[in-house]
Amino acid sequence: MPKSTKLKTDSLIFPSGRTVKDCRQDAKKLKKDALSQSVKLSTSKALDKVAEQNGMDCGWSRAVQVLKTRASLNIYPVVTVSSPNGVVISRNIENVKPPKNECDVIALIKKLDPPTFAKELLASLGTKRKLDVAILNEKHELYRTVEINAFEDSYAFHHGLYEKGFYPLKEDYIPNDLRSFHSVLAPDVVVHSNMPGMRNRPVDIKASLMMAMVLWLDYLDSDPPIDNNEDFNALRKNRPSWTFDMCAMYWKFSKDLTGKTMSETPDTNIELIVRYATYSALQKVHKLWAQREQASQYEGRILPPDTAF
Repeated sequence: MPKSTKLKTDSLIFPSGRTVKDCRQDAKKLKKDALSQSVKLSTSKALDKVAEQNGMDCGWSRAVQVLKTRASLNIYPVVTVSSPNGVVISRNIENVKPPKNECDVIALIKKLDPPTFAKELLASLGTKRKLDVAILNEKHELYRTVEINAFEDSYAFHHGLYEKGFYPLKEDYIPNDLRSFHSVLAPDVVVHSNMPGMRNRPVDIKASLMMAMVLWLDYLDSDPPIDNNEDFNALRKNRPSWTFDMCAMYWKFSKDLTGKTMSETPDTNIELIVRYATYSALQKVHKLWAQREQASQYEGRILPPDTAF
C-alpha cells in the first residue's frame, strides 16, 4: 500500500470516533493481552473484534472498505432540506461534507408517535446495530448521510421524510456504492415519459409508483399464476384489445393510477391512462433487464442503475 494511501486510510473514523490507526493499535494490544493469558489470537481476528467494538460488526476488511466508500461519497455538495407548505426545497452548499446527524430534522419530526414498527425493527436488527440512512437529491447524488441510534428516531425520521416527499429505494434501484446503508431515500418527483402519438400526458406518475410498476412487470416475467384471478380474467375478456401487460397494470394499480377501484369495463379515459403507464413502465423494465445483463458480465457485481428516471 502506498504511503499516501495508508495515511488516508489511517485517518478514517469508526462510528465510535476512533480512527483506523487507533484501532490498529488497539488490535495489537488486544493480541498482546491474549498472549499474556496463553490465548493465541490471530491479527485478523483481533482486528475483526476491534472493528465490532467500535461499531462495525462486518469484519475489519469490510469495515475499512465501507469507511473508504463513505469518505468518497461525501464529496457531493450538502443540500439542506426544508418543507414550507409541504414543498421540498434544496439549497446547495459546495465543498462541505454532510453531517452525520441531522438534529434539526429529527427534532422537527420526533413528535410523531412510533407504533410497533420500532419493536419489529429492534427484533430484526438487534440492540447493537445502528441504522445508517443515505438521502439522495433529484440527480440521485448522495447529499446527506444520517446515523440513527434509537429505533424510535428511525421510525420518526423515515416517516417524516416520507411526508416531505421522499421515498425508499428498492434494491434494484440502489446504486452499488450505497448498498452498505440500511436504507436509501430519494425525492419522489413526477416522472415524465413521452409516448408516441400522445400529445398530453393523461396522468402524472410519481417515481415511487413508477418503481413499483417496473418491479411488478419484472415479477410478472417470472410467470406468476395471475391468470387464476377471476377479476383479471373478466377484465381480459371484456377488453380483448388490451395487452396482457395493460390488464396486469390496471389490475394491480387501478387505485394509484385512476383514484378508483378496478372496473371490469373501464372507459376510454382510463384506457389512455393505463396505456401510458404501461408504456412508461415497459421502457424502464427493459432498461433494468439490460443493466442486469451488463452486470452479469462483471463477475456478478451489480452496477449502479440509472434510476434518476
